[in-house]
Amino acid sequence: MSRLNTSLKALGAGTLLLIGAVLGVLFWGGFNTAMEVTNTTAFCTGCHEMQTVYDEYRHSVHYQNNAGVRAGCPDCHVPKPWVHKFVRKIKATNELYHKLVGTIDTPQKFETERLALARNVWMGMKQTDSRECRNCHAFDSMTIADQRPQARFWHTTGIDDGFTCIDCHKGIAHQLPDLSTLSELAESALQEATEAAADTDGGLLYPSAPLTLHAERDGAGFGTVHPAAALQVRERDGDWLRVSIDASMIAGAPGKLYADRKRAVPVVLLQDTAAGAVVEAAADAAPELDPATGLTWQSVSLDAWVRNDGMVGDPAVLWAYAETLYENECARCHAVFPPSSFSAPNWADNLQDMRRYAEFDKTQMALVRTYLQANARPLGQL
Repeated sequence: MSRLNTSLKALGAGTLLLIGAVLGVLFWGGFNTAMEVTNTTAFCTGCHEMQTVYDEYRHSVHYQNNAGVRAGCPDCHVPKPWVHKFVRKIKATNELYHKLVGTIDTPQKFETERLALARNVWMGMKQTDSRECRNCHAFDSMTIADQRPQARFWHTTGIDDGFTCIDCHKGIAHQLPDLSTLSELAESALQEATEAAADTDGGLLYPSAPLTLHAERDGAGFGTVHPAAALQVRERDGDWLRVSIDASMIAGAPGKLYADRKRAVPVVLLQDTAAGAVVEAAADAAPELDPATGLTWQSVSLDAWVRNDGMVGDPAVLWAYAETLYENECARCHAVFPPSSFSAPNWADNLQDMRRYAEFDKTQMALVRTYLQANARPLGQL
């Protein structure tokens, strides 16, 4: 009897184990099936909110191309590794909430949110090193030497400098959002800062645009001061300010004054007659050799009158505006190089080469150039 009871118990345990295994398989199969059903282009585009981006995608190279290879929504937006896929599906439940409250249930609402939605996707792809792009595209499988010159340059640069796919290919499947919104916000902050500094009688001010230097109020100009130069206010007379500028000159080259010896960032450009006066002013300053660059510097202080036009009290406002202009404009065509990628002289040459492609006015170009040069790689540093 005891053996029979033991056998029945064993049979019962085995049956329970078998039932548990069957139920586990059914649960896993059902769960995995549900995951795959939600992982199709048809499912992704089932909501009318996605019609706009779906129409854009249908006119992209990912939908129709010479090779006949189609990448659907999940190929670009859902990770293939199971753990990452599961996490993405959990995060996607947030979209159910926005579906219920109608966050983007009209084309007008979608366009309002397009920039925020796009930046969120770009940030995610940047953080994963464009993982989903690399399911189909990989540097080590490219014949880069056979590519067109521009692609060859950027893919080589991407390998060397660590750029990722989304740095250059933001508009590959969907329409780019209107990035001018960010520029407008930064410009608004700049305008507020300008208005706040308009009545300043002393302290440091920083011009947001190039200003003409005058020996006397309403007199002829003798030079130009660049944006973001530190101007020490000495006197105020209506719309005029008498300021002093502390800078450095390269010995033997007085026509240009610099704010940063390590980077050789230009701050003042002088006419020939004024340059001679600067040489005399710097005569008493002991020359200083910079061993890193081999340049010999002399300190100089310059007094001038300028119009009180477009000044701010905090240069950080100028840098924020300039950074937004730079990133928004340049990112339309290619990866955005960090300012430290090049030296200040290199940035001047690069911007000169690219200015025909950039939609900057002269004031914006001057400010962007100053921002990049002020944050550039120091001279003599590889």
